[in-house]
Amino acid sequence: MNHTSSHITAKAPTLTLNDRVAVHLALLAVVLVQVVLREFISLWGVTPSLIIAATVFLALQLGPRAVVACALTAGLVFDLLSYHILGSSAFALCLTAWLVGFVRGLVFRQTLLLYLATICGATLVYTITISIINWLARGEGVMVLHLLWQIPLSCALNFIALLVLIPILKRVLKGRLSRG
Repeated sequence: MNHTSSHITAKAPTLTLNDRVAVHLALLAVVLVQVVLREFISLWGVTPSLIIAATVFLALQLGPRAVVACALTAGLVFDLLSYHILGSSAFALCLTAWLVGFVRGLVFRQTLLLYLATICGATLVYTITISIINWLARGEGVMVLHLLWQIPLSCALNFIALLVLIPILKRVLKGRLSRG
């Protein structure tokens, strides 16, 4: 079976403890960049989610088992640094990582279209999950009209973020993404 970077196999790469630590640290670095730069990279009040983009890329590369724990850690740190409901981002990112990892098992080649479809689906899942959590915990109503323009813009910005992050994450995690 061909294990080039353009192929996704149903079997996830085997990660050592050092690999897992490196993936955790890479995702935590993305969280810190997101928190620090969020005000500077916002467009019409919508900020691209570097965290969703990194989670999508890592889940497509490594599968859900390796990334869900990283998503949990990154989500909790993001919640603490962003004054969100503790656990809301963690839950939404874990759900997103698991669903993207599930998609990973259904496809055989990584293409730009796969990344676009996956980032849009992940953005939708994350946004709806956070909206439901805010509604349940705070009684905040979901403004559907607001989401109708926010989600497509978020998808576009998250896709751009993904395209920027892919070469960076590949370089940082060099050799750890292609083991099988």
